Amino acid sequence: MKLIDRYNAFPLSVRASLWYIVCNFVQKGMSVITVPLFTRLLTKAEYGNLNVYNSWYTIISILVALGMANGMHLQGIVKFSESRDSFTSALQGLTLMLVAVWAALYFPLHVFWNGLLHLNTLQMCAMLLNIWTTAVFGLWANTQRVEYRYRALLLVTIICSVAKPVAEIFAVLHFEDRVTAKVIATALVEFASFGWLFIAQLRKGKQFINTETWKYALAFCIPLLPHYLSQTLLNQADRIMIRDMLGEEDAGIYGLAYSVSLVLSILVTALGQSMSPWLYEKIKQKKEKDMEGVVYLMMLLMAAFSLLLILFAPEVIAVFAPADYADGISCIPPVTIGIYFTFCYSVYGKFAFYYEKKLALAVSTAVCAGLNVLTNLIFIPRYGYAAAGYTTMVCYIIYSCFYFVIMRSICRKECDGRQPFRTGILLLIQGTFVLLGLVFSVFYGFWPARYGIALLILLLLFLRRKPILTAVRTLRGGKEIQ
Repeated sequence: MKLIDRYNAFPLSVRASLWYIVCNFVQKGMSVITVPLFTRLLTKAEYGNLNVYNSWYTIISILVALGMANGMHLQGIVKFSESRDSFTSALQGLTLMLVAVWAALYFPLHVFWNGLLHLNTLQMCAMLLNIWTTAVFGLWANTQRVEYRYRALLLVTIICSVAKPVAEIFAVLHFEDRVTAKVIATALVEFASFGWLFIAQLRKGKQFINTETWKYALAFCIPLLPHYLSQTLLNQADRIMIRDMLGEEDAGIYGLAYSVSLVLSILVTALGQSMSPWLYEKIKQKKEKDMEGVVYLMMLLMAAFSLLLILFAPEVIAVFAPADYADGISCIPPVTIGIYFTFCYSVYGKFAFYYEKKLALAVSTAVCAGLNVLTNLIFIPRYGYAAAGYTTMVCYIIYSCFYFVIMRSICRKECDGRQPFRTGILLLIQGTFVLLGLVFSVFYGFWPARYGIALLILLLLFLRRKPILTAVRTLRGGKEIQ
């Protein structure tokens, strides 16, 4: 009862923040849990094709939905809080129209597009349906987070997250084309789970077409297309290039390393979505310095979890896949370090999104994506798929540095010169993390050293639990950390 009383004593914003993290862990966690099943139900070639499909999905979803459910919508419902419902329902209408336009462009030329992407018509139909329903859920979920309505979000997330793997496993077991069966099952479950949210938000906002909102959204998102596409290429190009250069089986092994790193990506996504409304509010209120203590602690927490994943890479790979995937262990350290820096640049990027510095975002992302493709072209043929992990890691670090420079430039102009973070502290945290992450891979053949280091990290987390918990509470209304 004492635990329940303490929970009830938390402000609504704090309770909502905790449940949002749970939602993200449930939503992404089921994908992680089912990886060991699919690496055994599918061949390495099929698993490689599935990873390439997912890469194309991520790229095409940016072209179709323009990334509206990401930064634009969240900063919009903070900026335009008085018209939040009508703003969101108009974006739902725009999203449906965009999907319809792209479907009209695809079907007359489906043979050409299928050959270009190495996908079939059923997979493309599933992809378009999935893009729409994911955008519908993203817009709805953003409003739930900002308004602290966590119960409905938790319920919808749990239902979809449980139903999806059940349907996917059934489809893989009962159909000959197992990759196509899986993606169709995913699309149908998400349509059943999220489709009604479209109607609910239209009824609440009462606007399908709002030319002012549509103009604002298109003017915001279209200039950012190079940014979003470049960012997606930075995230996904390595898997596509490995398949084209080395074959489907190597793409499957490398894809497994990324699937394992989903464990960390879940935490990055959960923490990032939990922090976003708080960070935008601090920017809006001109209280940038309030971010400092919380962000440092969150970066240290992310570094600790990243190092634990690197240390346990051999055990995690053994659980996730059969022995013929074991070579993928070498990809875990660079991939994990790269994902850590996605958290770092997401913090810095809030300033660019809030102040709508689209050109700076687009240029920095395009440079890093181009550098990633170029280095992959050079090093993958020479050193194999493991090289892609290191080239992508370096590009993510450079990408984070670009965002940091952009943030500092914005703060000099928009925040009277106030800088939210101290460069020396960030360099110490991130530099130490990268060094340890690369060094720890040396101990893969000596488990006592790995386990001892892991216990030390866990002990440090336990000893610093109070400031970490205080930082989490601060994100949703607690006392600021100095």
